[in-house]
Amino acid sequence: MLIRVGAVILALLTTAEPAWAAPPNKVPTVSLTAPMNGATFGAPATISISANASDSDGTISRVDFYQGATLLGTRTAAPYTITWSGVAAGSYSLTAQAVDNRGASKTSTAVSITVAGAKVIIAAPSSGSIVYGNSVTVSGSFAGATDSTVLVDNGNSTRLASLNGNAYTATIPIYVGPNTLRVVVARRDKTSDSASIVVTGNTNPLLTFTAPSTTVFNAPANVNLVVDAVSPAGTISKVDFFRNGTLLGSATAPPYQFFWSNVAAGTYSVTATATDANGYTGSTSLPLTVNGPNASPTAALTAPANGASFTAPATITLTATASDTDGWITTVEFLRNGTVLGVTNIPPYSMTWSNVGAGSYTLSVRATDNRSAVTTSAAVTITVGAPNNPPTVSLTSPSTGSSYFAPANISLAANASDSDGSITRVDFYQGGTLIGSSTANPYVATWSSVGAGSYTLTAKATDNRGAVATSSPVNVAVTANSPPTVSLTSPSMGASYFAPATIMLSAAAADSDGTVARVDFYQGTTLIGTATSAPYTYTWTAVTPGNYALTARATDNRGAAATSTTVNIAVLGPNLAIVSPANNTTIDGDFITVTGSMQAPANSGVTVNGVVAAIDSSGSFYVNGIQLTTGTNTITATLTTLDGQVTTQSVVVSSTGTAPIKVAAAPSTGLAPLSVVFDITSRSDVTIKKVEFDVDGNGTVEQTLVVEPWTTTAIYSGSGMVNTIVRVTDASGAVHTQSVPIVLTNSTALDQTLRAIWNGMKTALTASDKARAMQYLDASAQQRYGPVFDVLLPSMPQIAATFSDPQSVSLSDGIGEYAINRTINGENRIFFIYFGLNGDGVWRLGSM
Repeated sequence: MLIRVGAVILALLTTAEPAWAAPPNKVPTVSLTAPMNGATFGAPATISISANASDSDGTISRVDFYQGATLLGTRTAAPYTITWSGVAAGSYSLTAQAVDNRGASKTSTAVSITVAGAKVIIAAPSSGSIVYGNSVTVSGSFAGATDSTVLVDNGNSTRLASLNGNAYTATIPIYVGPNTLRVVVARRDKTSDSASIVVTGNTNPLLTFTAPSTTVFNAPANVNLVVDAVSPAGTISKVDFFRNGTLLGSATAPPYQFFWSNVAAGTYSVTATATDANGYTGSTSLPLTVNGPNASPTAALTAPANGASFTAPATITLTATASDTDGWITTVEFLRNGTVLGVTNIPPYSMTWSNVGAGSYTLSVRATDNRSAVTTSAAVTITVGAPNNPPTVSLTSPSTGSSYFAPANISLAANASDSDGSITRVDFYQGGTLIGSSTANPYVATWSSVGAGSYTLTAKATDNRGAVATSSPVNVAVTANSPPTVSLTSPSMGASYFAPATIMLSAAAADSDGTVARVDFYQGTTLIGTATSAPYTYTWTAVTPGNYALTARATDNRGAAATSTTVNIAVLGPNLAIVSPANNTTIDGDFITVTGSMQAPANSGVTVNGVVAAIDSSGSFYVNGIQLTTGTNTITATLTTLDGQVTTQSVVVSSTGTAPIKVAAAPSTGLAPLSVVFDITSRSDVTIKKVEFDVDGNGTVEQTLVVEPWTTTAIYSGSGMVNTIVRVTDASGAVHTQSVPIVLTNSTALDQTLRAIWNGMKTALTASDKARAMQYLDASAQQRYGPVFDVLLPSMPQIAATFSDPQSVSLSDGIGEYAINRTINGENRIFFIYFGLNGDGVWRLGSM
């Protein structure tokens, strides 16, 4: 007790924990107790192997038994015994190895034994056995090293066996009858052994029905069922007969048969099953049909129809229908007056009866079914008449060699007759193509829209009995038509007009192989007008603003057409713009020159705040000296066309008050040579010292005034606008500059304008268009001549035609005087007409 306490105290006082060491594992002990060393056995041997095993410090986990290095078996509990079976002849070294619970192992002392006898053993199949199937698995064992090669053969083929230690297995084909199976072991030490057995190959029984010879019967039926049955390598024990799976009867000895009596109508499947001595079976089946009472077939002759007529020598097609509700048709016979003409069993049932002479015939058809029932159809009577004389036919139109132009319409006509009947129709052909038919005299047709080419025409006549005759051929030719040529000569590409525009359309058209029938003028796809003779012209009037694509389309006398190249034109509406002054401008003065641009028809006018503007040839307009008041002023330009269209534009300007210097020029427009008086005045206490005139606006001063009066006259020639520059220098040295536009009217252009007014009015009167004629008159002339036009309007075309062209008498600013001639009652009279520039800037007739 004192020792234990001291040990505890010592343990508490030490710094290290005590180490408790486990005792070492002792290996188990093992010995092989059976078989005895040197024991001998006979092959194939069955050997019991036993061992004793123990462990002094634990337990035995297992004992493994070895032949050499090959594990034969294992035991995990006593008694430690295994059985080693099928051991082939040879010498073997056996050991046992014990393993304890802690993994230590021990191997026993080896025991040597000998197995005498065969060194190759075939364990399965047994020799002399019967084997069913196409192959058999051969297995057994062999003596010697486990890395040997084992081959199995049947005399025809060889298989390499699979090995598991000294055991082998292989599957090899077998054949019906005796088979010798041989196993050969080839070892690496170049020794070999073999063993053989004989087995019999067999298959399931084979059988076939030898009776009945037919499978169809009539109820009540007696059927003798007979089969021939064999077992290729054995014997037949019995044959069972089944009806739809139900046993009818059996036979245990040949002949294998069963008599089945009083079989009712129906469909049956009869099966015979043979069983051999080893219990293997084979079967075969036979379908049987047992019919009830037989129904007769039906038959009908479908062609020819009863009463049909033919012409000798005739070829007649006979067709029939035949059927059987409870079987099938075996033969169909065609009968003539009861005598067989032909026989068939292939539907559709038909035959051809050839070279039939004149006479009357009774035809029928006879059908026989599969059970020999016969039915004859109702009779059909036909007549074959004497030979038919064909008709005669000739093509009378067109005549051979006729020619036409494409696309042609050709009239066809034929004469046809039949000596022994009548004509049912005449067909007209081009080559082999039908182009027309006629069923009554006169035999005519029209072949339409024929293209260019050469054609061979015939007529075929068919009589009332089907005979056909063909006329002699007639050759005709159809020539292609060359299309015309056409070009649009007026207006020119890109031309522009002002609305409402009057546009002269002109075209040049020709046809190389004919004549031009008409020329149509189009705007896009819309027809504008047509001309049927040269010159090909049309006047397109009242054209509204827009862009237009114009073409001319010419059509020749044979209908061919051609279209010209497109000409694009533009029709513009009136347009007006004030260029100067700009909107919201501040003006240092109380007057201003207004300039702008306009686009409008000829003889349109512009006014600015009621003052007529001068217009140059480019469409620019000018007004000098528009009066302003101090403050805000509205400047309005108004464009008026001859037909009364009005367009305006306004700008707003501000005036700072009265200008110190005023430059006046009068007149600022007129015919050249134009004398313009310039008058410069001081409108305040400014003293003028010098006035310089750059008359033509080229930068060079042509005249200078240094003393009063500050007035001069400049003479302008030519036409167009001249921008005169006037520079005024006052006593203080200040320079006041003003531009004065002077517009010179071209007398030739004005003459053309006035003549256009006259001609426009004359054209309107010729067309009895009073409203348009009145547009050319000023207000007073409209009041004066309007009632006259109303009275004379019915005769106005004739009156207007007597007016001569106007002759110019005089032209001055705002007035034009012309003379015209007119013959009245044979007397030539002269009338004066007067044109005036109206307050809207438009020239109009004022008197005539």
